[in-house]
Amino acid sequence: MAMEPGRRRRQDNAPTVLLQVRVDPEIFALVNEAAAASGAAKALYMQTLLRSLAENGGHLPVLDIGRPQLEELPIPAA
Repeated sequence: MAMEPGRRRRQDNAPTVLLQVRVDPEIFALVNEAAAASGAAKALYMQTLLRSLAENGGHLPVLDIGRPQLEELPIPAA
């Protein structure tokens, strides 16, 4: 994605790895709005947000996302 004028970005040659995610359009808009208000690129905004969460709690929070059931439960015969 093209860098938007006026937004801060990470230093040149900073070590990085690619983290691709898909999000709902509403979440994308919220991230874009928050990054713009912070004067940062979306990637730098997300990196700073995740680092802040990790530093405040010592790790990233574990969320109850409602994982799908991985095994079929037995059904007793009638």
